[in-house]
Amino acid sequence: MKEFQYAEFAKPAVQLMAIEVISGLLATSSPQELGQSLTEQLRELTGARTVMILLHIDTSGKHELLAVSPLRRNRLFSNSELEVFCPKCSPDDLPYYPKDLPTDHPLSEPIRKAAVKSIARYQLQAGGELVGSLILLDIPDIDRIAEVNQIITPLSPMIALAMRNALAYRQIEQQARELEQRVAERTDELREKNCELSKSEERLDQLAEHSRTISWEVDAQGLYTYLSHVSEAVIGYHPDEIVFKKHFYDIHPDEGREPFKKAAFEVFERKDVFQNLVNPIQTKDGSVVWVSTNGFPMLNADGTLRGYRGSDADITERIRAEEEKQALEQQFNQTQKLESLGVLAGGIAHDFNNILAVIIGYCYMVKMDYEAARDHIPEIEKAADRAAALCRQMLDYAGKTQMVMSPINLWMLVGEMINMLQSTLPQNAVIRTDLSTDIPCINCDSSQIRQIVMNLIINASEAIGEAQGEIRVSLAKTAIVAGQSEKDYNGQPILPGSYLCLEVTDNGCGMDEETKWRIFEPFFTTKFTGRGLGMSAVLGIVKSHGGALQLFSQPGQGTTFKVYLPVQKSDIAEESPEQVSSAVWKGNGTILLVEDEQQVALVAKTMLEAMGFTAIAAENGKEALELYQKHAADIALVLTDLGMPLMDGYTLFHELKKIKPELPIIISSGFGDTSVTSRIAREGIAGLATKPYSFDQLREVLKSVVEGAPK
Repeated sequence: MKEFQYAEFAKPAVQLMAIEVISGLLATSSPQELGQSLTEQLRELTGARTVMILLHIDTSGKHELLAVSPLRRNRLFSNSELEVFCPKCSPDDLPYYPKDLPTDHPLSEPIRKAAVKSIARYQLQAGGELVGSLILLDIPDIDRIAEVNQIITPLSPMIALAMRNALAYRQIEQQARELEQRVAERTDELREKNCELSKSEERLDQLAEHSRTISWEVDAQGLYTYLSHVSEAVIGYHPDEIVFKKHFYDIHPDEGREPFKKAAFEVFERKDVFQNLVNPIQTKDGSVVWVSTNGFPMLNADGTLRGYRGSDADITERIRAEEEKQALEQQFNQTQKLESLGVLAGGIAHDFNNILAVIIGYCYMVKMDYEAARDHIPEIEKAADRAAALCRQMLDYAGKTQMVMSPINLWMLVGEMINMLQSTLPQNAVIRTDLSTDIPCINCDSSQIRQIVMNLIINASEAIGEAQGEIRVSLAKTAIVAGQSEKDYNGQPILPGSYLCLEVTDNGCGMDEETKWRIFEPFFTTKFTGRGLGMSAVLGIVKSHGGALQLFSQPGQGTTFKVYLPVQKSDIAEESPEQVSSAVWKGNGTILLVEDEQQVALVAKTMLEAMGFTAIAAENGKEALELYQKHAADIALVLTDLGMPLMDGYTLFHELKKIKPELPIIISSGFGDTSVTSRIAREGIAGLATKPYSFDQLREVLKSVVEGAPK
């Protein structure tokens, strides 16, 4: 460095140069660049061996070394030693010569170690605020320090201002960098969130597409304002074909559209939420899909209805599966009845042979001795009644009679079923009975109760197998008291009340826990060649009658089923006195009798004439129609069969009603009530005379029709 001349400080040119240098520094924005430039310039101007600028960084007076010239002197003092140069740590003016420092002064030891020979410290203040300190070390010819002060003192405020501006700029830059960093981090976070949102939306779209669920919005008038793209896959319409063009009821099938629309707007008016509303939608190609609709109202700020938002889930496959399941169950139940008939066929054939043997035998005895006919005919009638009862029971199981609830004497029904089944069951299975006769009649469907009895007894027999066994059947009245711990097969409490309890117990193979859990499942069987006599049908019948079912079984210990059928108070009412016999009742007028079986026609004609009627007989519907047209004025009513050649009874019925709608027509058939009423409305039939009928039965039907009694 060139030799420094103090006289140069006094020269105006030097002062101008210093001012220009400092003014140029004011434009410097980086504190480090400013500090380094200052220290180098001041070292040039003052001739000091070392120039340091300490930056005041907080109110505690701590400093940091902003710049030092020359740079190799930046390790001259440690950070803790630099702190001592702070005016707050050593507020008094420092002597120029370190030797003048007190020995206990904090700077004494650091300056001695650094071999400093002179010190000059200047506070840098801007606006009355301490910004930092300027330290000059080892100034040549310290005797003329006053001239140095003349240069530094006017420059120090400008230096402080430049430093404060640079520091402010650094702080702004730091804040800007931090803000940029936060913005970048937030941008990355938002980008990640957007990516997750896009993935979530994609997943929702895929889920909606695979679940075939349409999202939608409608306004208060039901006009679509939004429809998801899944609509195209489900109903064939692109959203653009629906939104702002169709109302929700416009895509409902024509049939039922108005009631559906009315019900929907009633919900709109109440602003209700609707859930799992099953309804049809007509697709673009005209087919129908079924959807489960869920929706909730969207309200304006004033509480008025803005519209609805919701979803339509395609459940067409579920509906079809349920319909198929229902059809299979119906088919299963029908198959079960047919298989039950197969089980009964042997026993019925056996009973019919016995009945025919009785009838043929007594007829032969009448031929041998006509005078004894009065004694033999009642036995023939009893045998014929037994045959008729067997036919009616067959029709019950085949579903050809009306399934109606009526008062039934249960012990008689159970007894009849046991008598019938005894001839069909293997001889190794013995039936023991304990049927109480002191029980009231109950209101039930006799054919269904017969099915319960038969299924339980047959299953008990099959559980016994080929071994010697016993089936115990008991029937008694019982009561379930509130709080009593009687539970059904599923562990549910049995409702308190009066019941008739049918109990069927066998000492067969029994059941394990898994079988007991599954035995009431449809189609479940433990038999390799089972008849399908599933307990699910028994359970369904019991439940439909408001009853309960219990099951007790262990492997090798046998099985017990208890069927509880409720007894209503009306079932316990005393029987009304017998009605006055109608044996003296006589009719009059002409009856058109239509029957293709000559023997049946002859018997019926004889019965009608014995009752006081005049009978005109026809062998088929065509002949009967011609006879009626000739004798319409005389014929009061018609008694017709159904199955006939040329024209059957159904066609005849409708043709006669066309001629005279009020004409009373009695249907006589052996097909069962259900077969008749499935083709002719019951209210249009004057009466039903089910074959085979007795004289008294036919007379009661005719009397009810002639006198206008209930049909």
